[in-house]
Amino acid sequence: MKKYPTSISEHRFVSIPLALVAGLITAQVIGAFQVGWSNRVLFNRLEAIIEGGYLAIPNNLIEPGLLSFKAAFGGGLFYTLTIGAFMSLLTAGWLKIGKSSLGQRKWGISLALAMELGALILLNLNGFNFFATAYILFVPFVVWVFYCKYGVKAGPKCTIFYSCCLFCPPVMLALVWAPFLGNQIFIDVRDHVLLSNSPGRMINDYYYRYTLYPAESFKSLAQKQIRTFYLDGFENFSLKPDLTDIFVVRDYFPVVAENDADVIVVKLADDDFLVLKAKGRAMRVKSAVFFDWPDQTLQSLTDLSDNNRWFRKLIYISLLTGFPLLIYFILFGLVRRGFSWIFPPRLSMITASVVCMGIVLAILWLLVAGKSPAMSHSHIAGSSDGRLERANLKRMDQEGIDPSQYSDYPALMKSDKLSERYWLARILGNGRNEQTYLDLIRMLDDPSPNVVCMALKSLGKRGNEQAIPIILDRMKNSDHWYIQWYAYKALKNLKWRQRRLN
Repeated sequence: MKKYPTSISEHRFVSIPLALVAGLITAQVIGAFQVGWSNRVLFNRLEAIIEGGYLAIPNNLIEPGLLSFKAAFGGGLFYTLTIGAFMSLLTAGWLKIGKSSLGQRKWGISLALAMELGALILLNLNGFNFFATAYILFVPFVVWVFYCKYGVKAGPKCTIFYSCCLFCPPVMLALVWAPFLGNQIFIDVRDHVLLSNSPGRMINDYYYRYTLYPAESFKSLAQKQIRTFYLDGFENFSLKPDLTDIFVVRDYFPVVAENDADVIVVKLADDDFLVLKAKGRAMRVKSAVFFDWPDQTLQSLTDLSDNNRWFRKLIYISLLTGFPLLIYFILFGLVRRGFSWIFPPRLSMITASVVCMGIVLAILWLLVAGKSPAMSHSHIAGSSDGRLERANLKRMDQEGIDPSQYSDYPALMKSDKLSERYWLARILGNGRNEQTYLDLIRMLDDPSPNVVCMALKSLGKRGNEQAIPIILDRMKNSDHWYIQWYAYKALKNLKWRQRRLN
């Protein structure tokens, strides 16, 4: 089949993918270093906690792997596909709008630099953030270098036409998607796109296996599951045991070395005051105030020391935009390349835009269809339409309905649809009889970590303290960080608290 000659230089098309790949690789390198550094800090914290006689999360099955290249690289992919994709696409789009190079438009360079400076100021408002600064500085720079180096200096151009075909569909799709954006969109994508097929389940498992590594690197003090503290100058302080108890109850555990502490508490010569330090920031508080309002005091310390607040917002925006746009442009490039063998250049561009819009709208329809009204009859299993079953299970979750009133609910425990088992494990937390409790215990052996996590959450929700030994055993013996995380939260909901093992 004859390939149509293009009026737009092929070299020109290559420049954008190459620049994007260079930007993504740069983000991956920064992300791997960030996760590797965070993992090493966490490793030292866990070692100090274990040495102090307390249980550490993640446990000893995961702890050695914190120092591995695999953990750093796998966790770094999260940053690559979020902020890396967002910054790379933003820079490439800006360069494209600037017609090959912003060097042709001084105002364009000035505006881009002003935006970058504003982002740097915002990200470092509460203290210098090395890695956030690295993403903002290096990813756009690398994209710009590769784009300008391999871009076309001369030759036929269709800048306006090309830009419209490339950028107008994503803008239109964004307007369509906007009403559906929110935390629920991630659940819908997972249920209807990822969990419904083998490749999607592999992506889902990879995400849940490695997502907590990068998450740990930008969490605030209050968001961390386990933290450490060090008491300085409390040798003869009569209230030291009470102070220690306040921290331990809130999952802050004592360490013997200052370098291993998330929070350092210094007793001043005047016993009326304490100094609390975290991440190089310090606050002075009356001892009586801390003992009376420890939660509020620690939250104030969190706010004072949190230099990742705006970075987390940027990550969230990047997750909603950067990754979906990256997938879209990869799809567009592949489809346009295929149509270039059949149609003339302009027609191939238009056709590729229409086809890609159709694919994305089909995915959106799939997500919306999953919100179908729940079934009105008294059965929750046995429908030929899995979407209706999921909708019914979600409704039961929202309304707090006990699934045991439906005689056919045990059939869902054997369902080959992962999303149905997930939502069943979730609504079993509404049950109160012995049978639903035993069903939850059996679901702890489900091969999917998603289902196991929901079963643990439901056990914690039910308030049945007889589940504590079972949950504790799962937490100690699981090699999955997410499962340990949910197990620990379930234990805390059951009023369990850590005590020194020795």
